Amino acid sequence: MAIVRIGAFGGSCLLPAAFESEEEIARAIAENPQLLVADGAAPPVLVTQRLILLFLDMRSIPIVVESRLAKSDGCRREIVAQVIDDLSALAQLTVAQLDDAAGGAVERALRNVAGNNRHDFDARWTSLAVNLRAARVKFIVAIDELSPSMDRQIRFLAEHSDLDVQCVALAKFRDPSGETYYVPVARVPSPKAIWPRRGFAHYEFTRRGGTRPIDHAERVHWDG
Repeated sequence: MAIVRIGAFGGSCLLPAAFESEEEIARAIAENPQLLVADGAAPPVLVTQRLILLFLDMRSIPIVVESRLAKSDGCRREIVAQVIDDLSALAQLTVAQLDDAAGGAVERALRNVAGNNRHDFDARWTSLAVNLRAARVKFIVAIDELSPSMDRQIRFLAEHSDLDVQCVALAKFRDPSGETYYVPVARVPSPKAIWPRRGFAHYEFTRRGGTRPIDHAERVHWDG
């Protein structure tokens, strides 16, 4: 399927092209995280490509992205094991441990989002700690072609487990000048998208070791 682009001085045809590798898919997403979200949604913030492709959404929920070529041997068979392995590994880490493994990238990402607001940074750091401890993590499979069997497998995981698993299929196009375009052409959204309760965006720890949601306007109090 080709895409025709019409400009003020004529048109051009964008021809489909194949992804060269899974690394190309990962690189395209790392450089353009808006490919992961539906229209109008805020794109996640890239944390690291060092060990895994890791993002954080605006609620400090970690997002692990696994890139796959549909033609890869064992693509469908491996994906379930990969989901469980990545999510279980993340859930065992504290924020400090994750930040250390990522070479300080977690703190840098949170500071980029919070800007100069120290209280917002503290709230996001605490929310991330709560999300990790609760294994509240999203997993997105990024693939070049969504086959019926992959669609079925992702939907089964999303609908019949507690995992927040999604899938996005990307298409690649080139124009006559050699420019490359990436387009999300299919999605398998999670029926259990993670949303904070009652509109709250962050969490903090209580004195008894539990958690409670806090409003954006609230300050994080460290009572000891």
